[in-house]
Amino acid sequence: MLAGAFALLLAAGSAAASTTPGAPLYATRLGIERALLPSPGSATRAAAELDYADRRLAEAREAGERGDQAAVLAALDAFTEGLRDVAGDTSGRADLRQHIELDAAALAELRSKSGSGATLAAIAEAEREVAMLGGRTRHPRPRVEPGSTVSPDALRRP
Repeated sequence: MLAGAFALLLAAGSAAASTTPGAPLYATRLGIERALLPSPGSATRAAAELDYADRRLAEAREAGERGDQAAVLAALDAFTEGLRDVAGDTSGRADLRQHIELDAAALAELRSKSGSGATLAAIAEAEREVAMLGGRTRHPRPRVEPGSTVSPDALRRP
């Protein structure tokens, strides 16, 4: 019975491993990949999380090349989530700046090839996460209510 359960689990894992963004088992695949990451706080965790995010961005680009907007959205969502995890531990990441620059360039390329409003919104959210990870947007602009008056100096970033 244990062998049968293991075989079923192995078959499900194999099926999930070959799924693409937007496919029914994509979330399962992502869950399995996340579970296999090194322990939080370990020296290799930050690198593994960055690699995870980079794979999701590559999937988004591939889906964009195929014109599969649903897959682009699913992969960008996973990419953005992965970046949020990376932001939690950037210690020892000397190559982080290079990754951020490559990610920003890839998102700009994806933006230039995308026409969907939902996809553009997902790209914008991913770009904000990349910028925040890079420390370029540490001070968000203040919220301005309609009808209020704010001096231009108040809107400048420090």
